[in-house]
Amino acid sequence: MGTAPRLIEALREAAENADRALVVDLTPVTFLASAGMSALVFACGLTRSRGVGFAVAAAGPVTARPLTLMELTGTLAVVSSLDEALAAVSR
Repeated sequence: MGTAPRLIEALREAAENADRALVVDLTPVTFLASAGMSALVFACGLTRSRGVGFAVAAAGPVTARPLTLMELTGTLAVVSSLDEALAAVSR
């Protein structure tokens, strides 16, 4: 919760400045709570409203599992690696 406002602001800025796509790489993340997931949903909505692609790279129990449990993997285009995320938004 302490870093969520900074994350939201960074994602908002990135989404507003993205020309074709925004990829969020969560692979180095060590903790993902509901505030972080809400920030991702917010960024996804911003990009989609502008016609910009959006994908999230998340692997393992710390990031992929919470997103799966919250049924956000389809909404956020969650894949297991940065390469897969880049490929998903370049289609």
